[in-house]
Formats: sequence, C-alpha cells, structure tokens
Amino acid sequence: MIYMLEPINLYLVLGTLKSGRREIVYDLIEGSCDFQSANHIVLINNDEPDTGSLEKFQNLLNTHTLQWHFLNNDLQIPDLPISSTASCNKVFLILSSKNNLIDQIEGFKNWLSKHPIFSLSRILGVIDCQLAYNNPESLSWFSALIHFSDYIFLTYGELVSHKWVNDFIQSFEKEHYPTIFEKIKKNQVSNPDAALNPQSRRMSLLFDKLDAIDTLEINENALPDEPFDLKIKEDPFLERNSEGKRIIKLTPPVQN
Repeated sequence: MIYMLEPINLYLVLGTLKSGRREIVYDLIEGSCDFQSANHIVLINNDEPDTGSLEKFQNLLNTHTLQWHFLNNDLQIPDLPISSTASCNKVFLILSSKNNLIDQIEGFKNWLSKHPIFSLSRILGVIDCQLAYNNPESLSWFSALIHFSDYIFLTYGELVSHKWVNDFIQSFEKEHYPTIFEKIKKNQVSNPDAALNPQSRRMSLLFDKLDAIDTLEINENALPDEPFDLKIKEDPFLERNSEGKRIIKLTPPVQN
C-alpha cells in the first residue's frame, strides 16, 4: 500500500510492438530536466518479448522496470517502488501491443479510478509510419490511438515518403485535433520536457472530470421542449450496442 500526499505522475504509452515505444520512454527519462533527482518506474506487459531494453532501463539512474498483466480486461499492476525522497515519481505504463487497445484503455480507466494517488499526466502514442503506410485498412485503429493521445511520436518516417507523413499529420490537423505530433529524427526525442508537459491535448474526454452537461451537444437556439436526462456522453470508441459489442470496430495493423 502506498501512503503519500503528493500525486504520482503517470504516463500511459500506446503503440505497436516494434514502433519504438521503449526507446521513446528511455529518451524521455534520460533527457528530462529532473532526470537525476526523479524516481522513474517503467511498467512493461509480461506478454511482450524483451528486446534488450530491460537491461538498458536498469542502467539508468533511479529507474526500475516491472512487469504487469492484462487479464479479463483488468490491469494487474504490482506494488511500485515509490520513493519518498525523490523530487518526484514518474510512472510509464506501456500498454500491450498484443491485447485489444480499447479494452486496455477501458481497463486502465477502471484501474485509475481505484488508485487516486496516481495522476494521469499524459497519454503518449507512438506510430510506426511504415506500418501505418502498409496497413491502410487500419487507419481507424491509428485514428483511435491518436484520439486518446496528447502527444504522438512518428517513428520510421524515413522509410516512407515525406509527403505521406505530412499528409497523415495534416489529415488530423484539418479536423482540429489538439494532439501534438513529433517526427522522430536521428532516433532521438527532440524535447523530452515538452512531451512530458502534463497539459491535456487529447480529443478524448474519457479521463477528464466533467459534468454531464459539458458533454452534451446542444443548440442554444433550438433547445428541446421536453425534459431530457443528463448523462455523461461515452467516448465513441468505448460505446457498445445492445449485444455488448463495440459499435466502432477497429482493424489492428498486421505486425510482423
């Protein structure tokens, strides 16, 4: 059990297996301004293979790696080695690339509600440009990832045309997505502290504290005559039909 007054900064990391999620997290930790004084914990799903990153993380100052499990749509996370002497505690939870993205986000939402000591700072998405290019049928899946993310890192952009990458980004900017996009160059995050800034930039309101009326789309010039129920509008990617199935069906990209 953790007994602390200060909230623990938590970053949720989304992406496919070989998109470079762990490398991004490594850069964020090593390049942050409080690297030497902060305590960092990286949570990696037990279903994913180790690519040598665990040892790399363990060589970082004040950095711990732990495995977590996703079972029956629940996130099973072990007790964390939280430091009471560090200037701050940062937790990076890397979601599984093998399990359903939306199920995990929903499970994370439930887990977070039971652990109020953790404060969701940002959701970080990592998109493998070559994988997205080769899987156009999975655009809705990548759109969902961007929908939930405050900050998107685009990796392996050099393996596809610059025009494709720019068109991909602009397709979301034209829809007024507040999400920030960063093209990874020279395999390095350009400004870790900017990416870790806790300001919310995501389209999704799933993790925001809102009143029901804040989620309603009401035309003030045409208010309904009849009374209506005030219910918080559910995130579109989490909505289910009467049979309990997701209304929006996503096609995950084929990963080699």
